Amino acid sequence: MLTSVVPAASPIARRWERVAILAVVVVLVGLAALHSVNRARSEAAKELVALAAHEALHLDRVVARYRATAGLSGSSAAQADMYEAWRGTGDDGARERLFVRLGQIADAGGFADVVLLDPSLQPLWSATGEGTSVGARVAEVWPAGAPAGAEAVFSFDDAASTVPSLAFAVALRTDTVDPPPVVVFLLPATTVLARDLGGLAIGSPGVRIGLFDAAGDGLRGVAGGGDPPDPVAWALPWSRTDAFAVRLARGGVAQGRAVVGVDERGVAVLAVGRAVNEVGWFVLVQRDRAAVWAGILPNVAMAVLLAGAAVAVGVAAWARMRRRQRASAAHRAGEAARLLQAVTDASPDAVIAKDLHGRYLLFSRAAEAMTGKRAAEVLGRDVRMLLPPAEAAVAMERDRAAMRERRVVTTEERLTTVMGERVFLTTRGPLRDAEGRVVGVFDISRDITDRAAADAALRVDRQRLADSLEELQRFNDVLVDRELAMVDLKRRLSAALAELGRPDPFDLEALGSGGVEDA
Repeated sequence: MLTSVVPAASPIARRWERVAILAVVVVLVGLAALHSVNRARSEAAKELVALAAHEALHLDRVVARYRATAGLSGSSAAQADMYEAWRGTGDDGARERLFVRLGQIADAGGFADVVLLDPSLQPLWSATGEGTSVGARVAEVWPAGAPAGAEAVFSFDDAASTVPSLAFAVALRTDTVDPPPVVVFLLPATTVLARDLGGLAIGSPGVRIGLFDAAGDGLRGVAGGGDPPDPVAWALPWSRTDAFAVRLARGGVAQGRAVVGVDERGVAVLAVGRAVNEVGWFVLVQRDRAAVWAGILPNVAMAVLLAGAAVAVGVAAWARMRRRQRASAAHRAGEAARLLQAVTDASPDAVIAKDLHGRYLLFSRAAEAMTGKRAAEVLGRDVRMLLPPAEAAVAMERDRAAMRERRVVTTEERLTTVMGERVFLTTRGPLRDAEGRVVGVFDISRDITDRAAADAALRVDRQRLADSLEELQRFNDVLVDRELAMVDLKRRLSAALAELGRPDPFDLEALGSGGVEDA
């Protein structure tokens, strides 16, 4: 009976198959996670870009509103008259009324301070006693003096403060004073941020709004988050090139584009900045990267979960298909094995198959009878358990040669079996898989001992016959030589008798024509 090892799937092949499935799952889930991360980061960046654009536009409107409020002084004839009465005639009452009126406008407009400058832009009065150095900045705007009713808005950095301010300068419309005095309303960035900005950022964790401008030695600004924003002043030297605000002010970052950077605290952020052209300020919207990731991770987790579920369903379907394929392959292999068994059972030849290392994979019934070993004892072992060492070494070398040369070879071999030394006609050749790779060797051996013995006996008989024919030929050659010598002697004797006149006693003509010709 034929016994064989059915190569369904080796443990190594199954292990690599599982590794391949796991790798595919990891790659697919990783791609899904990466896609989700990129999408979430893109959405976060779009949100910040939109928020920055809104805050910059809103700041323009805020500045216009404050400018309109400050402009009331420039259009007020009453304030101009009060100033002329005070400065021209020394009317202290007019002075007090002017200061009260300027304070009322400042309070109504939400300004932090109001400063009155004389025509030479020297401070005459301040509602808080601060900001009196603003005259030098106004002189930069109107170096030749302010025209009556002129207005200007600019950024003002007081040396005594780390917070930049907006200055709304208005020249009074006086009739007798030329150039006219100037009223400056001051609005710190903290007030603008706390009162007017950040409305859309409410409910967005980690989002901070900032305002800053470029001073001589670096940047000054405020930033805050929450509802309402809690502004905190900050300053950065120009040497802080890692900071997003410095890069933005130097033009190293495109305006309106979300970029990963570092804020004034040294915290990693996703930030967007825009310049407010009229006042020279920058609006900064940033979100801590930790908050960005906190918003991304739930989406990533959901994407990974969905991708994992989809992959799991796909893998389950694939595994089911593979099981069906294996079952079908096993069924076909079983049918093929039964067919091969029927063929080999009917064959008197020993059919053997071995792997690349010479281990038996198949051992037919005839092979069992030839070796006296059952297939169960032989499978997985090599020829050294069946043959003496010298014969086993020769057989193994012939197997290796068949696999190495990739050709079928037929040889006559003498092997020791349970019946003694027998002669076999063995055909061996390489075993190939579906891809044509050599995976082993097959042997088909036929016992030709009786035929070999008959051939040997026939060779002996032929040799004996050849020897007899050779001996007969030598004997015949001797007889012919003797006959030729006798004829020659008779001729000589006949010739001598003829010379003596005696009759010829031999019939040489009959002898010559009937038997041996003259030499």
